Amino acid sequence: MAYSKDLRARLIRAVEKGRSARSQAKVFEVSASTAVKWVQAYRTEGRPGAKAHAGGRRSPLDGHGDWLKRRVAARSDITLAELCAELGGRGVATSKSAVAKGRASHTIATTAPSATHPSARPSFTASCSAARGR
Repeated sequence: MAYSKDLRARLIRAVEKGRSARSQAKVFEVSASTAVKWVQAYRTEGRPGAKAHAGGRRSPLDGHGDWLKRRVAARSDITLAELCAELGGRGVATSKSAVAKGRASHTIATTAPSATHPSARPSFTASCSAARGR
């Protein structure tokens, strides 16, 4: 749960006035361990707020956006699995979901596979009916 800077500062001020972190945790309705950690961070690092966010993981497709755009422009019906395989051949360890996100972040539009495309799958209903012998 994210807590406001104001809440952290008020709790720390109360502890600095001589109250215990655990007693103030009850007053401010946070866990005792949270209150203790806030006070420790303030005393050791001088920061009443949360640490700065370090950011997320980098995409395995960073640096390959231009290639991806050219590849999709050359063959608009290419599937995610095929793009993954080609990227693997280029030494890029990736997944279909990463390629889909990379396509979206680079605003690369592709067409959906047609029913005659080799990657087209039968519908769930059709495959279930076939499995039951109907």
